[in-house]
Amino acid sequence: MQGSSADAFWSELRELWEAAGRPPFEALAKNIKVPPAPSPSKSTIGGWLTGTAIPSKGFNKFFAALVAVLQVKAGADVQERSLDSWKELLASAQKERKKSQGAASALTTASVPPPEGPPLIPGDRRVHFFLAGCGVGNSMALLPFPKDSDGGLEEFIDGLRDIGFSEREISPYTQVLNADIENSSREVKAMLVGLYFDTMQKTTGLARKKASSEEFDWFNLGRLLYLVATKTVLSWPEIDETLEVTCASLHYLCETMDISETLRRALKNYATVPPPGRSDGEVYEGANKLARACYSML
Repeated sequence: MQGSSADAFWSELRELWEAAGRPPFEALAKNIKVPPAPSPSKSTIGGWLTGTAIPSKGFNKFFAALVAVLQVKAGADVQERSLDSWKELLASAQKERKKSQGAASALTTASVPPPEGPPLIPGDRRVHFFLAGCGVGNSMALLPFPKDSDGGLEEFIDGLRDIGFSEREISPYTQVLNADIENSSREVKAMLVGLYFDTMQKTTGLARKKASSEEFDWFNLGRLLYLVATKTVLSWPEIDETLEVTCASLHYLCETMDISETLRRALKNYATVPPPGRSDGEVYEGANKLARACYSML
């Protein structure tokens, strides 16, 4: 017997929320912003997460940002779905609910206390996680190709050792670093580049397992900071949905972290989807300036 699309949607979303540490509904409603899309109330979000309501189409953009934020918080604790996969899951649930809807569903707000996180950790650990996150977000710049490029992959590898990565876990990076990519065949070159980016994707999950909650927030701050720059450059002159949800994730994260108000305002301003027409250098200089400010704070 085929299961309900709505039940499948609620189950997947609830699992993701649990893996993300059960962030309070109020914090999600307050801190996730995707202008000009409307923002739901905390009780509306509570309905989605407690299995009593399905997001209406007017909240589709907000929902995309919500799952992006939760996936950032969850790290490797849950298998990451693509944005398109979440859209399909939501669309099926919306279609099913529309057919069976006889009366409006009552929204309920669950009282879910935020989980107790680990105690604050020394600043040097946060620095290492932040720099590792910057490297993952700026992975295209670290790729050692051409051979004489100063991509900093070797420093990135050393930084991973500082946060507890084993030689086995960093071995794909050292394989790429030591390979003569430039003089390799097309097949070998494609294999090495594929190995590099596949390992970059897995690094976030591994960092999540080695980090405290606060350390992982700093890792994600660095990662999202440079992902915004990279996606801005790659999507220009368009502003695609993946850039919007990345900006929303960064906005949410900087709202919830214990940082100075000056730095918070600067990060939130940066997390506003940039207008087309900015040069590559201007976008990356903005990321570099904020990275230096974050580093100075730590």
